[in-house]
Amino acid sequence: MGKPKFPVTAIKFEALPLKSLAEWQVMLTYPDGQEEHVTGFRNETEALNWIGSSQCLEWVRARGYG
Repeated sequence: MGKPKFPVTAIKFEALPLKSLAEWQVMLTYPDGQEEHVTGFRNETEALNWIGSSQCLEWVRARGYG
């Protein structure tokens, strides 16, 4: 049984700082409550820019969503 298909617009994206490092992450929350984290952003702007990018859409689709 595969993952349920959600449109990208149904996924909540949040840019959050990592407390232990000088990095930022993007937390994705799917409509079913599942959470996933993308790390490695140097600052909030970089994380926010990723959320609105084609790379983000490709990342989400590669995981079976969107």
